[in-house]
Amino acid sequence: MIPTMSSPTAPTATLVPVGERFLAGAVMLLLVVHVPGFSLVPVSVFPALLLAVPFLYGAPVAVKRLAAATAIALVSGAAVAGVTTSMGNRTSSVAVWGPIVLWVICIPVLVAAAAWSLRRISVRTGVLLMLAGGVVSSAIASLEWKGTLGIFATAFILVLFAGRGFVSFLALGAVLALSATNDARSMALAALASLLVQWILRERRNPRGSVHRAVSIVVIGAVAIGLAVWAMASGLAGQQVQARTLDQLEKSNPLFGVRAEWAATTALAENHPFGFGVGVAPSNSAIGEGILAVRAAGGDWTSHYFSNVVFGERVDLHSTLANLWFHFGIGGIAVAVVIGVILFRGVRDAADSARVFGMGGIFLMLMGIWDLLFSPMADVGRIIAALAVAIAVADLRRKARLAAQLGSEEKKSSPRVTTPKSETATAANRVVGRVAFHSRPM
Repeated sequence: MIPTMSSPTAPTATLVPVGERFLAGAVMLLLVVHVPGFSLVPVSVFPALLLAVPFLYGAPVAVKRLAAATAIALVSGAAVAGVTTSMGNRTSSVAVWGPIVLWVICIPVLVAAAAWSLRRISVRTGVLLMLAGGVVSSAIASLEWKGTLGIFATAFILVLFAGRGFVSFLALGAVLALSATNDARSMALAALASLLVQWILRERRNPRGSVHRAVSIVVIGAVAIGLAVWAMASGLAGQQVQARTLDQLEKSNPLFGVRAEWAATTALAENHPFGFGVGVAPSNSAIGEGILAVRAAGGDWTSHYFSNVVFGERVDLHSTLANLWFHFGIGGIAVAVVIGVILFRGVRDAADSARVFGMGGIFLMLMGIWDLLFSPMADVGRIIAALAVAIAVADLRRKARLAAQLGSEEKKSSPRVTTPKSETATAANRVVGRVAFHSRPM
C-alpha cells in the first residue's frame, strides 16, 4: 500500500502508528514549556534526554551539526575553565555550572525532538501546538505582552491565519499595534519585517535566486528598520516609545545603546578572548572593567541588575551569543554560528512554506536571530522554537523540490497526447504518493 498525504500541510506519511503520533503531539505541546521557578531550560528537556539518541540519529544534517558543535563547546568550556581558574577567577558549584551545561545541551536535543515529531504529524499542527504551549506557559509566569508571551502569541496568530488573505493582514496589524503600544519595539520591527520578507520571497520564486533573495532581504530589511526607527523617534508609537528611542539614538554607540551588556562583554573579551569557561565567575577587577564599560556606553551602571544578574552567581550577559562565548569559548561561538546559519537559511527559504506558516514562521525566525544577539539565557525556549520552524522550512523546501522533480519526470515520460482530466489527476496523485513515500519517517 502506497502512503498518501493527508493534507497540503501534512507532508508526512499517514501510515504512522497512533502511539507515535500521540507522542509527537505531546512533545510539540511541551517543547518550550517552562515551570515557574525553574526557568532556565524548558521542562521537556528531561524526558527528551532519555530519547536523545534516537532523536539525534534520525535528525536532519543541520541538527547533527548543531549537536556536534555543542559537543565541541562542552569540551571547550571545560578546558577554558581550567585555564581561567588558574589565573585567579573563581570557580562555582555544580548548582551553578550544572544548569549551564543543561542549557546548551537542551538546544540540539529539543530541536531534534521537534524534527522527529514534525515528521509524524502535520507540520502546521505541530508548530501551533508548540506555540500554544509556549503561550500558556509564559502567561502563567507573566501577562506582560513585551517578551515571551507576546512573541509566541504573535507567531501563533500569524500561523493560525496563514493563507487567509486579508484576514492575515488584519492579524498582522493587530499584533503590530499591540507591540508598538507596549514598547515591544523589536517585536514590532520583526512583525513588519516578516511582511516585507514574505513579499520579497513571493517576488523571487526562482530556485536559483537564493543569493538575490538573501541580498534583497538584508537591503529592504535595513530600509524598513530605518523607517520604523524614524516612526518611533517621531512619536507615532507613543511618548514612552519615543523617549526610549531618542535616548538610545543619542548614545555614542547605537548597539550598546540598545543593550549595554554588549559593552561589558567587549570589555571582558579584551583580556579573555577565549571566554571564561563553564560556570566561572570573573575576578573583581574584570567585573569592574565591565561595569566601567557599561558606564561609558551610557548604561545604568549603578543598577543592581548588573551586579546581581549580569555578574551574579551565574554570569548572564543578556545575549545567547555572548553567553555561549563566555561559558564555552570558541566552541560556544561555533554553536552560535550554526544556530545563526540555520535561522538565516530558514528565513531565506521560507517561500515554499508560506501556505503553512505564513508570516508567523518568518517572524519567529527573525525573533530567534534577535534572541541570539540580545536575549538572556532563560529565553532559550524562543531560540529552540525558531530553530524548530527553520528545520521544518528546510524539510518542506526539500519536499517541494522533490515533488517538482518527480512531476517533471512524469511529464517527460508521458507521451505528448491530450489526456482527460481524470487521467491527469491520477498522474498527480501518483506524484504525491511518491513524495509521501520518500518522506516516510524511518
